[in-house]
Amino acid sequence: MIFKIGNELKTFDYQMKNVRLLFLLSFFFNTLAVAAFSDTIYNQRIDNLTSFHEWSISYFGRTITRPGLKISLSHNILKTIHSNRFDFSIQTSAGFYYHRSNQTALFSMVDFVPLVNLGKEMKWYFSIPMGLGYMRTFLDGTQYAIDDNGIIERLHFVGGNYLMPNIGFSIGRRIHDSILSKVFMTLGAFGQYPYNSYMLPNIYFEIGIAW
Repeated sequence: MIFKIGNELKTFDYQMKNVRLLFLLSFFFNTLAVAAFSDTIYNQRIDNLTSFHEWSISYFGRTITRPGLKISLSHNILKTIHSNRFDFSIQTSAGFYYHRSNQTALFSMVDFVPLVNLGKEMKWYFSIPMGLGYMRTFLDGTQYAIDDNGIIERLHFVGGNYLMPNIGFSIGRRIHDSILSKVFMTLGAFGQYPYNSYMLPNIYFEIGIAW
């Protein structure tokens, strides 16, 4: 792919500065979430709260067939001792997906996850992860640019910076007497902004394990 470098460069740089600022804000809130709940390294009960943490790894597919991987750390911040029916967690994640002949995307996000345990034994659960992230894409293939003097130069790491709002619907089953704590499956959507000054919607599918 060949890009022409001209008067649009200043506008492009201005847009990149705005997106980088949004990325820094996203990264700041990711760090805040981890720091605020770092005490969940150990199981503990404080008044009517129960806190714990949980790691998970999952297949992350954009539009199901664009393969990727996601690693997450969940911090349970609200579970009443009198009723284990409802949970509320904050989840920090990082991952990637690959779209052949198009792009590779790296992302990080923070999700707020309300969860309802189902059934008498509460082995099954349903949750709605929702949050905000940052995505960095890299175009697939070799990229070139032509400057105002007509000189062709090869470009490296060409791509875009995007905000990544997301929401999903997840169902899972808890596993007892095992190193694994649960298996789960999620179907959701995330936005890609700015994409030609608009929000580009994407569907994703996720299936994974937690411990």
